[in-house]
Amino acid sequence: MPVFEFPILPRCPQASRARKLRRRPARGRIASGNVQLRLHGDQSLSPTIDHRLGPIRLATGYTRWNATTYLLAAFTTIGMLAFVSFIQPYLLNANLNVPAGEQGRALGILGFSNEIVSLLLVAPIGALADKIGRRPVYSVGFLWLAAGFFLYPLARTFPQLLACALFFSVGVSAAGCMLATVLADTPKEESRGLLVGVTGFCQGVGATLAVLILGRLPQRLAAAGMDSVGAGRVTLTIAAALCLLTALICWLGLKKGTPSRTGKQEPLSQLLRTGIDAARRNPRIWFACLLQFVSFADRIVIGTFFSARLQQTAIANGMTVAEAAAMATRPYAIANASGLVFAIFFGLMLDRVNRVTAGVIAMAIAGIGYIAGGFVGDPTSDWIVLVAILLGLGQIAAIIASQTVLGQEAPQDVRGAVFGLAGICASLGILFTTSIGGALYDLVGKGSPFFLIGGVNILIMIFGLSVLRSGHGRPS
Repeated sequence: MPVFEFPILPRCPQASRARKLRRRPARGRIASGNVQLRLHGDQSLSPTIDHRLGPIRLATGYTRWNATTYLLAAFTTIGMLAFVSFIQPYLLNANLNVPAGEQGRALGILGFSNEIVSLLLVAPIGALADKIGRRPVYSVGFLWLAAGFFLYPLARTFPQLLACALFFSVGVSAAGCMLATVLADTPKEESRGLLVGVTGFCQGVGATLAVLILGRLPQRLAAAGMDSVGAGRVTLTIAAALCLLTALICWLGLKKGTPSRTGKQEPLSQLLRTGIDAARRNPRIWFACLLQFVSFADRIVIGTFFSARLQQTAIANGMTVAEAAAMATRPYAIANASGLVFAIFFGLMLDRVNRVTAGVIAMAIAGIGYIAGGFVGDPTSDWIVLVAILLGLGQIAAIIASQTVLGQEAPQDVRGAVFGLAGICASLGILFTTSIGGALYDLVGKGSPFFLIGGVNILIMIFGLSVLRSGHGRPS
């Protein structure tokens, strides 16, 4: 990690001692506490300070304010992305009056198109962030999301809604790329896992609160006399305002400047070859990539099709569009909340058992959860709470297992290529679920995407068992 140098000493107990040392001819580095003093050939002295955010040790040059700002940005990023997935079925019903038998394909087209845009933009956005810094890219990303939220309620036809979604996905690409990049920049290596865990918790809380609060707002506005279209417009305007506020906070709080070192970027073809070669030598990497594939597929099912099914079923039972959206928030919030609680226990288990074994257990939980989700989709059902809990457990288990096995198995010398391969698998999981799942939702039944992904989880579980039986289940 580079050492950033400052022209003056901060106010700290070591400052007076440092002033005395400045008068002495010396070479090398003197460290005292969390203050490091680097001596140069001209005998000058420059300090660097390593800050902490609670128990999290931050990389040199990063302050508590930088880290706190990032956690707030992570909270809002995932919250807004979860909310836009939840609100799209509402827009299809309230603004566009899309027939229920066509909404699965409509949602599939929206999700598929968004992922294509993200795939095309992630590399240019990453390169731009290396050139001009993380702060402006993250801030502009939130400004772009705000503009997208303003545009969404103006759509009156599906092509217009698709255009709004494609515009919005540019902001998603920028914010999502910076979410991962700033996370990689901010901690010292010994605190990386802890910051990842805290960030994941903030993301989960953000997703839960965004859907629970903003998702119920249209119903409250409708109860006050506003029509469903106007209620949706006001709700999306509030979401836009939150993005604008977060853009300002990011601009004020994230670390200024550009990285002092940037990694060499490999062409996609070379990235794939290197990652596949590593996977051929180590079946556990294949298992990790499959976990990544299905964990992102799980997110689409619970974020898009679960919401759509709950709202459609409530409307069919006689509720208004706004009432259906409000009713759907409860199972969605239960799924996210149960996942947050389970993440703590599952994370502790991952440090005590074979990671491949943990991945197999995660796939079993997810398989059971999503298959159960295929049978129940009525928000007023007595079984919906249990199904929502199982879906939340399955989703978080798949996500944590994929990240943990991948981090363990990716060799240091080709880690970038292996993570790149895993990222491609994640995108394939999204494309697979939005295209196949959307068609099955309309043509076969609303539980079909759940059965599809539940079956995929079971197949990956069987592959993991074969890896364990073959003797390749333990890290070398």
